[in-house]
Amino acid sequence: MTTMDTIATQAGVSKPLVYRHFHNRSEALFAVVTQESDRMLEQLSLTGDPVAAPDFEHLVGGFLAFAADRPKAYRLLFQMVDASSGPPRRQLDRLREVLSAGLAQAVVAQVEPSGEVALAISKSRVGRLMLSILEGVAGGLLSGEDPAVAALTLNRLLRPDRVVAALRPSAAAADEAGLAVPN
Repeated sequence: MTTMDTIATQAGVSKPLVYRHFHNRSEALFAVVTQESDRMLEQLSLTGDPVAAPDFEHLVGGFLAFAADRPKAYRLLFQMVDASSGPPRRQLDRLREVLSAGLAQAVVAQVEPSGEVALAISKSRVGRLMLSILEGVAGGLLSGEDPAVAALTLNRLLRPDRVVAALRPSAAAADEAGLAVPN
């Protein structure tokens, strides 16, 4: 459970100051989660409407750098809030949606620059898979791993072309489902 002490520490202010501006822990937590979510999205260039096609390496490196540079914020978002409910959790879910969509867009843009993605590939599935992996790796960063090394490793292991290929159905499975598999 996230306490007012944790929120005050994360915000870099005193606990009485938090109580002066917020009626309860949930309001304060929501404000900090919103601030840190916005900060992460800005760092990853995923703000604005519409968002330009993000660069895969920038997203991976930026996500891991955020976790390494702001470990308290990362823990608050992806560990403490993840275990809670209510408005702070819904804000985290929205952050994950934007991150997943950005990752999917970056992966697909790198693999198929024309934007023509096979119908059998779910962009949201690609994004959620990539985000899950990033969240797991970022957990290792909190114990001191170098973000540049982690980003390089991920870029080698999680090549967008391989991710998309792995998520494409095999010819037999697609035929069984009545889908056409592009050559």
